[in-house]
Amino acid sequence: MSDEATTIGKSTTSVSATDPEVASPILEIENIVKDFGDLRAVDVPSLTLRDGEFFTLVGPSGSGKSTLLRMISGLETPTSGHTYISGEEVTGAPANKRPTALIFQDFQLFPHKTVVENIAFPLKMDGVGKTERRSRASELLEFVDLKGYEEKYPKQLSGGEQQRISLARGLISEPDILLLDEPLASLDRNLREQLQVELRKFQRRLGITFIYVTHNQEVALTMSDRIAVMDGGNIEQLGEPMEVYQKPETEFVATFLGEVNSIEGTVESTDGSTAVLKHRDVRLSGRVGSDLSVGDSARFNVKSEALRIAAGDPPADATLTGTLTDEIFTGKNINYLVKPVDIDIDADELIVSEAAVNRHELSPGDTVRLSWEPSDAHIFPTEE
Repeated sequence: MSDEATTIGKSTTSVSATDPEVASPILEIENIVKDFGDLRAVDVPSLTLRDGEFFTLVGPSGSGKSTLLRMISGLETPTSGHTYISGEEVTGAPANKRPTALIFQDFQLFPHKTVVENIAFPLKMDGVGKTERRSRASELLEFVDLKGYEEKYPKQLSGGEQQRISLARGLISEPDILLLDEPLASLDRNLREQLQVELRKFQRRLGITFIYVTHNQEVALTMSDRIAVMDGGNIEQLGEPMEVYQKPETEFVATFLGEVNSIEGTVESTDGSTAVLKHRDVRLSGRVGSDLSVGDSARFNVKSEALRIAAGDPPADATLTGTLTDEIFTGKNINYLVKPVDIDIDADELIVSEAAVNRHELSPGDTVRLSWEPSDAHIFPTEE
């Protein structure tokens, strides 16, 4: 399969979606609000997507990501605000009048129609002739590596094949934006990981904008040019995956993305971008996540993979000490569970995650010391 852009769809050349000097805006949202009675489900002051990028809305259930996607598609009407696609306002336009296509989690294939009929169905609704419909559907079947499947029925297809048929049907109308609402959520892990790679490859070849909705942080981080982390209807942070993961701007983002160890305390000192949190007689250094002053109640957060573990009696300058209680092999990693000494935490143990190939010779009951780079930890004020 070539990684070069295909002629399917409206783009025929590869784009650098992550370069704002190259890619132009394809979607612009201004002050979009959606209320359901007294509940404000979405409140997004501004959002701009570049043409050709893979953009993901990620957040827990009820965060507003699917509602925002449905407003972009035209399936939901905003309470207020404006939406522009390719420079044209589409705020009040119905779904069938927008240059978008939406792929759902369950694929929504017609069981009584053949594969080629499923793919060509949107063109049939638009009045396109049968010969042209079949020709374009067959072209897309070849694109998704399912040539020869024209006369099969959905029940004869695997989950991965159904996903590809759903993708082909979404592309046949040549949308400016393809919207995907958790299309891999119901698949098993191995197939999901395989299709993540395929979707990313298809998007690169097409050169059109994908907007992907998921609650799965791993999917979001793996596939996207940029991600928007949502909570309570708001975008908490937007940026490239590595930037958002490593430099969270709020405690919600810090704890939602990745496995995080948290310790509460009081800010003892600040020095520009770093601070020291005091918990009993232990001092914890980390990056300042937002405005902090000496004496503030705050919470120290460090991801499990940012901690380093070593055996033996701790030296005087050890950051944290504890007792190893267990180690859990997860396949790629080993998680060490450490019961800390001299600190109180909500969880029973701190979690240290390291690549399995770097496994330490440790046994339950061993005294261990934990350390980290202050730039890899974050300190946020405790919410009142």
